[in-house]
Amino acid sequence: GYFFNNFMPTSIGGDLAKAYYAGKRSNKKAAAFAAVFMDRFFAMIPFTLLPVITLLFFGGSIENAPLRVVIYALFLCSLVMMWLLLHKDTARYLAFIIEPFKSSLWYSKLQKGYGFLNQYSRHRYILVRSFILSVLAQSSSIVACYFFARAIGVVGVGLNIYFIVVPVVSVMTMLPSLNGLGIREGGFVYMLKSYMLTEQAFAVSILFLVSLTLVSVLGGIIYAFKKSKFSFKVEEAQ
Repeated sequence: GYFFNNFMPTSIGGDLAKAYYAGKRSNKKAAAFAAVFMDRFFAMIPFTLLPVITLLFFGGSIENAPLRVVIYALFLCSLVMMWLLLHKDTARYLAFIIEPFKSSLWYSKLQKGYGFLNQYSRHRYILVRSFILSVLAQSSSIVACYFFARAIGVVGVGLNIYFIVVPVVSVMTMLPSLNGLGIREGGFVYMLKSYMLTEQAFAVSILFLVSLTLVSVLGGIIYAFKKSKFSFKVEEAQ
């Protein structure tokens, strides 16, 4: 997924490749797309939860009022989406939104896809484990960003600042772009310039990008040497 992110729109474009190949291997396309979606969605929960927890305990260290609003809004949206995905009875009240498109081809596919997603409501243990793993993964990337900054001489900036900035920037990279290029760097500079020099903030963003690129290179190597397992057919993707 990281490898394909380098060539596809946004920082989650590689999810399409993951879903396609997982569906091809399992012969369950819809279920594979549902699994990849939930994987991405449960990555969003820590992205919004960690900054909220940090703000509650270290709110005085963040002077950017609009940033606070964005963080709380993202967290609220994540909670609402999670509730709707896991509670079919509540989601039924919003069915009127897509009712006018009942004759469309994608209407039945949307219903089927939601059915796969809602099945996770019966697997709470899997959801809890996925959430914990996601928190650990996201926390490790935040701590890595902190050490990137320390490596170039940035001192006096607490780890709590990175627990707010990095998740928000990661969410921003889901906006239209090529693997988040430009958006990621601009986000780091905008949010970190109050705590360090602009040049240092930009350097941190480049180091963060390099770390993602190195991980994607591993995926590229696997793809190159195992290409027979990753053959692509247009008709299978439809």
